[in-house]
Amino acid sequence: MNSKKNYYLKKNLISLWILILIFVFSKCWLLADDEGLAEGAGAYLSMGIGARPLGMGNAFVAVADGSSSLYWNPAGLSRIRRHQTMLMSGSLGVDRFYNYLDYVYPLVWGDDEEGGTFASSWSFGDEDQGPSYGGVALGWINFSVKNIEGRDDYGRPTGNFEDKENTLIVGFGKQFGGKFSCGTSFKYHIQKLEKEKATGFSFDFGTMYDPSLAWSFGLCVQNIMGSLKWSLDGGSVKDDILLNIRFGSAYRALKNKLLLALDVEKTLQQNIRFYFGSEYQISKNVSLRAGSSNFNPTLGTSLILPFKIFTMKLDYALLMDMQEDLNWTNRFSLRASF
Repeated sequence: MNSKKNYYLKKNLISLWILILIFVFSKCWLLADDEGLAEGAGAYLSMGIGARPLGMGNAFVAVADGSSSLYWNPAGLSRIRRHQTMLMSGSLGVDRFYNYLDYVYPLVWGDDEEGGTFASSWSFGDEDQGPSYGGVALGWINFSVKNIEGRDDYGRPTGNFEDKENTLIVGFGKQFGGKFSCGTSFKYHIQKLEKEKATGFSFDFGTMYDPSLAWSFGLCVQNIMGSLKWSLDGGSVKDDILLNIRFGSAYRALKNKLLLALDVEKTLQQNIRFYFGSEYQISKNVSLRAGSSNFNPTLGTSLILPFKIFTMKLDYALLMDMQEDLNWTNRFSLRASF
C-alpha cells in the first residue's frame, strides 16, 4: 500500500515540475528582466560556471556534485569521490573573454568500505564511525575586455586598453552525519584597468541537506565582506562586491535518470531572481538539459567518455539573453575525473 502511495506521490511531483517548466518557458518572452544584474564590483562573478549548471538554468545550489561546486556551493565538495579538474573557456563577443579552471582533491575520514574508489585519500579518526567525506579545491576565474577605446578629458583618443579581472579561490567542504554537509571558500580578487589596479577578497559559505535519496536542499551565501580597493594617486577608493544569497531544492526521480531543480536568488540592492532546471539521462553516457535562468531559456547536453584510468566529460550549454535581441551564446566545459 505504501509503495503504491509513493508511486503516485512521485508521479504527481514529476507532473508538477513539468507544469512549472512549461509555465516558465511560456512566460520567457514576456517576463525576461535582468535589470541590475551587472551592478557592483566584480559583476563577472555572477555569470555562472560550468556548462552543465548553465544548461540547467543556473539552478544548481542544491545539486552541486562536481568540481564546479567550488563556485555554486562549496558544501558540494564533500560529494566528490575522485580527483576532478574542469576547464571552461570562451568568447562572449564584443572582445569579452571568460575562463575558469579548478581542481578538487577528495578526502575521507574513517574507513572507506569501497576501498580503492579514491585515486588518493586521507583517513582520520575512529574507523568504527564509518567514513565521512570531504574535499579541498582550488579555482581560478578570469574575465577580460580587450580593445577598450581610451580618451582624455577633451575626448581625444589616447589608444586602446584592456580590463583584466581575476579571482583565485580556495575551498573546503565536509560531510557531517551522512545527510548534512557544509563548506566555505576564500576568494582573492585582482582587477587591472589601464594603469590602475584594485585588490580585495570575499568569502562564500554553503550548506546542503539530503533528507532522502530523492530530495536535496542547498543554501549558499556568496561574497561575504566582498570589496575591491583601488590604489589611486589621490588616495584609495573601495567598491563593494554585492552580497548574494541563493537557496534551492532538487528532486531526483525515475531511478535517478531525471533531475529537477529550483533556485531562488537575492543579491543586495537587486530584485529576486528565479532559476529552474531539468536534466534527463537518456543513456549511461548522454544527458539532455533544459531550464530557465531568470526567464531566459537555456538548453544543454553532455557526453561522457570513459577511459582506462580517467573519465572525460564534455558539457555544452546554449543560452538565450532576451535583453540583447534574443542573442544566443554557446558555452563548453571539459571535466576530467581520475
